Amino acid sequence: MNTKTIAALLAAGLMAGCTTTDPGSGSEAQFRMPHTDMKLTLGLTLESCGANGQTPTLAKADLSLAAVAGARPELWTFKPGALSTARTKRDIEIKTTDDGHAVIGSLNVAASDRTFQIAGNILKVVAQVAGAVLAAQLPPPPPPALPPPQPLSCRADIADAATRAANVKARIVVLRHQIAGATDPDTLEKLNKELNADATELAALRTGVLHVDTTADLKIDDTPLDTGNNTFGNRPQIDRRPIELNVQAFDTWFDTSSPDAQRWLAEQFGLTWTAAPDRGKPGYALKVEGGPNPDTCKIYMWVPAVMPVKVELNDKGKAYPSAVKLPSQQVPVSQWAAPKRLCLEAGLGEGRTVNLTFDKFGETTDMHWMSDARAENVTGAMAAAAPDAATLWKTLHPAATPTEQAETETVKTAFTRNCAEMIKAGAFSCPTPPPSP
Repeated sequence: MNTKTIAALLAAGLMAGCTTTDPGSGSEAQFRMPHTDMKLTLGLTLESCGANGQTPTLAKADLSLAAVAGARPELWTFKPGALSTARTKRDIEIKTTDDGHAVIGSLNVAASDRTFQIAGNILKVVAQVAGAVLAAQLPPPPPPALPPPQPLSCRADIADAATRAANVKARIVVLRHQIAGATDPDTLEKLNKELNADATELAALRTGVLHVDTTADLKIDDTPLDTGNNTFGNRPQIDRRPIELNVQAFDTWFDTSSPDAQRWLAEQFGLTWTAAPDRGKPGYALKVEGGPNPDTCKIYMWVPAVMPVKVELNDKGKAYPSAVKLPSQQVPVSQWAAPKRLCLEAGLGEGRTVNLTFDKFGETTDMHWMSDARAENVTGAMAAAAPDAATLWKTLHPAATPTEQAETETVKTAFTRNCAEMIKAGAFSCPTPPPSP
């Protein structure tokens, strides 16, 4: 059997080892990208009803904002059966949240080049978008001008409670003045008892029938997904939007059966909100010179990214006290940030492990990155393969003279050294070895 025949048989064996079977759809995994909304909590205490069409007033308004985690509608699918290669070994683990949203929660990726080991059945993952994509929606046109809404009237029991609270509050002021000037112990004791009784009654009124707790949802729009590039655009901001109040929450105070109830409540107790990117002070990135060109990565997957967004309340209604504080909050918004690419390639002799953990909003809370020294891997693999290569060479050339052997070893040593230096300089692969003499 001649050299060409043996080489052809070896090549055929290697090609057969490169084939792979389709594991079927049962091996696929699916997840969604995170989504952030806001919830406003309002605690309102009525001061006066605003009789005869006057504006009602609030004694107190407690407002707070909280971020609410959810999921974008697009479904991302991993299809490992279509991602096998003959050169790179990959080990990928994906976990999703268990809150019913199936948002990606953690990702562990290990990729290593096996060119010199010729490993088969290699798993790779790529993200593919499935399902409908929400189209961008233009804001509705402004409604036509309407006459001022008819004022709502306080319910009788609420009007009585507000009047009673005002009287008790006034009496407390008088009692405090009297206590400040009293010197007789019996008089002081009597006044203090009256003050405590009035303060208890006022507190009961303000935490009871004169108090309303309600919430409102602030929906932060999804940025449409470009299915051609698997990327999101960056939405600039949300201009002032009215917060839709729950009319039923105010039904204990007013008769809300009027068709003007929604407009009148918005005028008296309404708020508007805005949201805009809040990049703040720029961060500082570690600059790495001479790294691999990211454009050379052809196998990758998408992972969540977030944009810091500042949400603010503004334009409060007429009933709010002038001193009320309108909150603002910076929140991570994934639907406004383009997902980032995580490369699953491994260059010649390269080994890399990446472990990422995301919170429910898509922020990276933990990262572990480990990368092997490529030159060491290449030269180590070459050294490990050297005995086998020498044996094969002797088998194919049993009659080689000492001079021929020395010349061949010189050429092989020079090529190995040159390849190792190329890898150190940043190359991903070496040129084809010179033909044997």
